[in-house]
This record gives sequence, structure tokens and C-alpha cells, in this order.
Amino acid sequence: MHRLTRLQRPLLNQIRNYKIIFCGSDPFSLHSLQKLHKQVKYTKLGVIVPVDAVHESPIRKYCLENNITYSHPADTKKLYLSDFENAKQHAGFGPEPFDILVAVSFRYFIPPEVLNKNHVNIAALNIHPSLLPQYRGAAPIHHAIINGDSETGVSIIELSPEKFDVGNIVEQKRVPIGDEETYTELYHKLGNIGADMLVNILNNLPDSITKSTRQSELVDATKKYKLASKVKHETMEINWNDSAFQIYNKWRALGSLYCHSGGKKLFLNHLSHPKNTVYAFKKPDVEPGKSVIVYYKPHKMLYIRGGDGQYLACSALQWDKKKAMDGYSFGCGIASKGQFTFPLE
Repeated sequence: MHRLTRLQRPLLNQIRNYKIIFCGSDPFSLHSLQKLHKQVKYTKLGVIVPVDAVHESPIRKYCLENNITYSHPADTKKLYLSDFENAKQHAGFGPEPFDILVAVSFRYFIPPEVLNKNHVNIAALNIHPSLLPQYRGAAPIHHAIINGDSETGVSIIELSPEKFDVGNIVEQKRVPIGDEETYTELYHKLGNIGADMLVNILNNLPDSITKSTRQSELVDATKKYKLASKVKHETMEINWNDSAFQIYNKWRALGSLYCHSGGKKLFLNHLSHPKNTVYAFKKPDVEPGKSVIVYYKPHKMLYIRGGDGQYLACSALQWDKKKAMDGYSFGCGIASKGQFTFPLE
């Protein structure tokens, strides 16, 4: 990371507007772009956004709607110094260094030469939705919920020329996680908090960036730090040895889980917290590592058994490649009266 010299720092007091290059790709990063655009005084703003052939980028859409210049990287897998020169040209910055680089939820690694050759005059910052060094990696929000954490946070860090998520911490904020809070809810909450933190840092330069903390200084020797690897499709598969709470936490992190029954894949699309699940049916005997759906007609509800013998209410599900159903419709299709037990694998 290019760091300011003692001679450079006083000059910041004379700067009233900034030339900012923003790198982002998704709705999480959109929170920051919107607040940069509306709340930070700057001369010019340039944006780098990846090309997405499948979905319309919310960053590109916002730029088009608000007359903000943007550019795409030349390569779909790697970023080059020339991409930043191109972004500067599009934004009309001129050949001199731009002031601030912000990367939020950006799929590319920022090239070291951008950070080490004084192309960034003041600061190069990243927003990471965890309390670093906890949950370095691509999916910190997912992992915090899956692990049943009651707290997470947002870290504003300096971009490192070495690898992702290891830069010095400029600011951190702790954020509680509700025990029924879903990934989507926490995702947008942290996105908004991170955006506010970023705006506060930029509006209070230079003091806000002159005292950063190495992540190694925050390490607690008594604590085991976890990585947040990318979530894969197989992560959605239910392990029936997991407790009802563990299954519920995985559902609220991923939005849908799957299991098998009779060789077919069955997706469970909505589960209720075990504490809210009231049942009055006779509990069936179940082999370890397997489970059942119990349809209890008096409640017009489906119940899924966890590995600890506790149950979760299931109100939406579907067979693979079939139409989604609510729990009552699914139950009516497998039972005419009373209680019906449906095996799961």
C-alpha cells in the first residue's frame, strides 16, 4: 500500500474535492457507490465494473441512470494497470495520480503496481463484511450465519499488494446478528453500514487514515479464526446429523437447502426457527443420519426432523425441476388425513 509521507499529509487539508475510482460489481457495493455519489464532495468519479454476460450489473445500471462514467476491464479474469489508465481517461482525470481508490465486493485482485507506484495519491480502501481477521474470504456473511454467530461486523481496510483481505484496518464496527436474520437482510444491513463508514472516512481526511492497525495486532491467541471460502452448490445439502438449529442457520444463510427422498432431490425453500415450531404429533422413530417430513393435517403444516430430534416447520418446498409448493399443498398430495411420515435421505 502506498502510504503518505509527512510532507504529503498537510497538503490534504487544502484538498476540498477528490478524484475517485470506484471498483464494484453487486448490490452490496452499490450501497457504497450511491453514498459516494451523493455524500462525498469530489471533482470527478470514475467507475470500473466487470462485464457480466448473465445479469445486468447494478453498478453499471446506476452509472447509466446518473451519468457517471464507467469502463470495463479488458480481461475477464485479471486486472491490469492499463484498466485504471483507461478509467482515468474515461473520467477525464488527466495523467496525474487520482486521489482515492475504493474496491467493494470486486471480483478482481487490484494489481500491486497500481498501489506501489503512486498512482493513488491518498488512499486505496476496501470494505469487507466481517471483523477481520475473522472470515477472510469470498463469503463472510454466509459463514457467520451458518456458524450461528451472534455478532459480525464491517472492516474498512487498506488494499494490500500481496493478497485479499490482509490489509491494515482503518476502521471496524461490530454488528449484531439476529437469530432469525437471513443472509439477504444482513447483506444489505452490512452494505449500508460499510457505506456510511466509508463516507465518514473520506469526509474526515486526513485524520481518518493516518492511524491504521495491522491485523496481526488484533489476533487473540485464545481464538480460532475461520476462513470464509466460496459457497458451493453442495453446501446446500442437509446433513441429517446436524441439529434443527444448525439446519435452520444453514437455511437462513443460503435461502434454500436440499435433501433426497426416493432418489429424487427435494428443495426446502422456507423453514421456521425451531423456537417458533409448536407440534403435537407423535414423533416417529428415525435412523441416525436420516430424517423425515411429518405432515400433520390438523396444523396443515409440514415438519422436518433435525439430528437432535427437534423439528422445524417447513412452509415452502419443491422437487428438483418442478413447481414450488407451499407446505399445505405438498401435504395434501401425500396424505388424506391425520399424520403422514415421509422419509428423507
